[in-house]
Amino acid sequence: MKLFELEERLLHPDRIKKALINWAKENYPDTLKLDKTIAGVAFYDQLKVEGLTRAQFFEGQATPARTNLQTFERPKDEHVAVYGLRILQGAADPVNTTNWDDNMVAALKNATLTFRSNGVIMLRDYPLTEVLQSQTGEYYGLISLKELIFWAGQSTIEVEIDFDVAPAVLNQNLRVQLLGYGFIS
Repeated sequence: MKLFELEERLLHPDRIKKALINWAKENYPDTLKLDKTIAGVAFYDQLKVEGLTRAQFFEGQATPARTNLQTFERPKDEHVAVYGLRILQGAADPVNTTNWDDNMVAALKNATLTFRSNGVIMLRDYPLTEVLQSQTGEYYGLISLKELIFWAGQSTIEVEIDFDVAPAVLNQNLRVQLLGYGFIS
């Protein structure tokens, strides 16, 4: 399923639901039970990246100060069709007190992003300059995927950002948001 533009998603949610059901039937007939509620979801993970050359998101210990997920593995019967990622930055200590914004730091200009779903690389070495140079306003920091990425129940998802130069800003933090549609009970 090709992705709808944001405006289309907001103006015609019924079309989205119908398209998602058709996509799920076609691609995951044995995994998804279509009696589930379909709802927009946004999950985030945030880390202090000052001095790092690589930051790994949605891995390790999930804590309320770090993420809005209880665990980085989806519950058994809850699946997500991810349509985008958003990268936000801020500076604070501790990280959960950060005021997030979309003004990208210099270290991200030559950074790359790799996205894995259940260990399978779905997006490899995506240059973040694409996001920084091509978008403005509310779309800044947004990576809109060409195809949905399926995050199945009882599986993990990982996002890794490699920096060309380690962020030097004191208490520099990044937040990666996964935007999608959840198939939930």
